[in-house]
Amino acid sequence: MRNSLGVMWRQRVLSVVVLFVVAHISATMEQEDGCRPSSCGKITNITHPFRLKGDPIGCGDKRYELACENDVTVLYLYWGKYNVEAINYDNFTVRVVDPGLQQQNCSSLPRYFLSLTNFSDAIYYYDTTDPYQAINRFTNYPYELLFRHIVLLNCSHLMADNHKYVNAAACVNGQSKSKGYIYAIAGDLVAEDLEVGCDVKLVTPTSWWGLDTDRDTDTYSYTTILEALLYGFDISWMAGACDHKCGNLSAQRSDCYFDSSKHALRCDKQGNALTASTHIITVVVGAGVLSLAWVMAQLGWIAGVASILAFACVSIFTYNLVADCYRYPDPLTGTRNYTYMQAVKAYLGGTMHVLCGLVQYTKLAGITVGYTITTSTSLVAIRKAICIHNGGHEASCKFSNNAFAIGFGILQIFLSQIPNFHELTWLSTVAAITSFGYVFIGSGLCLSVILSGKGARTSITGTKLPIEDKLLKVFTSMGNIALACTYATVVYDIMDTLKAHPPENKQMKRANVMGVTAMAILFLLCSGLGYAAFGDNTPGNILTGFTEPFWLVALGNGFIVIHMIGAYQVMGQPFFRLIEMGANMTRPHSDFINKEYPFMIGGVMVRFNMFRLIWRTIFVILGTILAMAMPFFSEILSFLGAIGFGPLVVFFPIQMHITQKHIRRLSHRWCGLQLLSCLGFIVSLAAVVGSVHGMMENFRKCNH
Repeated sequence: MRNSLGVMWRQRVLSVVVLFVVAHISATMEQEDGCRPSSCGKITNITHPFRLKGDPIGCGDKRYELACENDVTVLYLYWGKYNVEAINYDNFTVRVVDPGLQQQNCSSLPRYFLSLTNFSDAIYYYDTTDPYQAINRFTNYPYELLFRHIVLLNCSHLMADNHKYVNAAACVNGQSKSKGYIYAIAGDLVAEDLEVGCDVKLVTPTSWWGLDTDRDTDTYSYTTILEALLYGFDISWMAGACDHKCGNLSAQRSDCYFDSSKHALRCDKQGNALTASTHIITVVVGAGVLSLAWVMAQLGWIAGVASILAFACVSIFTYNLVADCYRYPDPLTGTRNYTYMQAVKAYLGGTMHVLCGLVQYTKLAGITVGYTITTSTSLVAIRKAICIHNGGHEASCKFSNNAFAIGFGILQIFLSQIPNFHELTWLSTVAAITSFGYVFIGSGLCLSVILSGKGARTSITGTKLPIEDKLLKVFTSMGNIALACTYATVVYDIMDTLKAHPPENKQMKRANVMGVTAMAILFLLCSGLGYAAFGDNTPGNILTGFTEPFWLVALGNGFIVIHMIGAYQVMGQPFFRLIEMGANMTRPHSDFINKEYPFMIGGVMVRFNMFRLIWRTIFVILGTILAMAMPFFSEILSFLGAIGFGPLVVFFPIQMHITQKHIRRLSHRWCGLQLLSCLGFIVSLAAVVGSVHGMMENFRKCNH
């Protein structure tokens, strides 16, 4: 027996290690075509779509081939070649500098004449086949010009009266073969600025942030101009990145944008109300659904069914209000809001934006604790089912959650070091498959109990408890329902998949009705079957109430574990990024916070950051400790639901709607909306009271 257990544990450890290695390789491979990154001089991260001349065929994109000459990375652009200063894989730009410019030599001049007119002036990438662009296409504003011009002029006489002309005499005139006086202008040269006796000698770009072309240049010296020239200029390679992510843009007539809020590309939107409704169902079907049978047991048939339907109706109403706020200020023609917090800021201002962020990120951080509890509970259920199957019901099959919580925490420490792990494309597919898998397995097991005639006794009022205990259980149940039907934090991600016509808000309203209706039916089915199977003894997670058939019970709980592994990162990574962005803003020059240490593991480029390692490890450890101290499934889920429902599902949507529609204060509609907002707050407060009381009671029982 001991040997078999040892083998079983070794298999588990091996499975975890394999899972981590596969995920780590998938997420950290810089060359998506499987090639090793190249390097030349100070550019050490030449990866897809870039390639070095001489790299193996199939590595990188031929349009983005660089050369290595005298240990300097060179980019050939039109008729010239430029030294590469940096490649930015976050915003899809490469910074280059004219090779004629030399450090510590103020007389050096650019070799090449280059301006915006050399690039395609099309904003949409499918209108050009050029690999490099002077424009970055954004989602939250039309476009961004990546560089400005510096114009060098040769004048026959001194320009003492034109403040836009920066005299280069101290550096250039003595070295230049041209007769006359050399001047520089920061910005575009318009006809009225071209003085008589002056000819354009050269136009060259710069992206140096310190050169403000909108102000008078009286304070500029040619040293400042030279610093801007030596910095170089950015050009975008987003066209190639869009081709790689979205397919051939010229063939599909698609549009591709860079979302600066998420540092990600967005492709053409092809979604509709039906696809959006399926996204809603996928989001709400999760571990919280398994607790609804316990909710039904506390409330009874009448109040249980009524509560689920009431939450569904409120959700449809408020999510329709959220749909109208996708654009600001007009729901049809306004500017898009790509996140829930962005919409709150647009309609309600900075204070409410901060409050919304506090609620949202607190819930994200807290739900990782809930996922740790859920995982450890499911792993215990698997071990218990196997134990009873092997030793019978007389066997001692009581196990602690702690070892499993620690193991899950160790795995999450590793996964948390993978940047953007939550954005892996296969993660959503795995989450959808496993979540539907364990919900249907749990419901199927309950149905089999009922059909076999072994169902438990139920009542229309639920469990028989003293009035105070009953009330607190009802409060806790409200929080569980609230958590199960909440998708506010992803509602704009869903809307962002919709086609622009018909209007997104109208499509989303239809999706809300279809999705929430399907959600309510599924919730009633799962909760009703679970209550009918277990009666007053319904467990917080219905899957933990079964031990046979052990393989099906193990499969269902295994689905939960797989789902929780990825879901932890989906919720945790945005919180990690928030803290790391704040640290970067407060300590922008700290190597501890910002410096990345690249190294190779088996041909894979891995980037290591000290702050990320320490901070994320501490976060996971603290979350694991909390999960071990309070392994109370229903109460924790209720508390998390209470945190999010009142503010995110009720309060903010109503306040944004009032602001958008300019609803008159103290009017009948205003009073009705505010009453609903107050009811949402009361429900959340009651759920907090009930869940906290339940956690305290369970904590006292554990310590006795």
